Amino acid sequence: MGPKKTLTAEEGDDIKNSLDFLSEEISIVKLQQKSILDLVEEVKALRTQNAKKDQRLVHLERQWRSWRSTPGPMM
Repeated sequence: MGPKKTLTAEEGDDIKNSLDFLSEEISIVKLQQKSILDLVEEVKALRTQNAKKDQRLVHLERQWRSWRSTPGPMM
C-alpha cells in the first residue's frame, strides 16, 4: 500500500454531501419498494377474491341450470 492521502476540507465536504444525497435516495427507494410490495399484496388479495367470486358464480349457474331442468308441477 502506498502512503495515505489526507483529505482536504473541500474533499471531505464533497464526500459528506455525496453520502447525504445517497442516503436520501436510498430512503426514497425504500419507500417506493414498500409501496410496490403493498400493491403486490393488494393484487394477490384481489386475485383471491376474484377466484372465490368465480367459484360462487359457477356454483350458482349450476344450481340455476339444475332448477331450470327440473320439471315443474303439472297443471
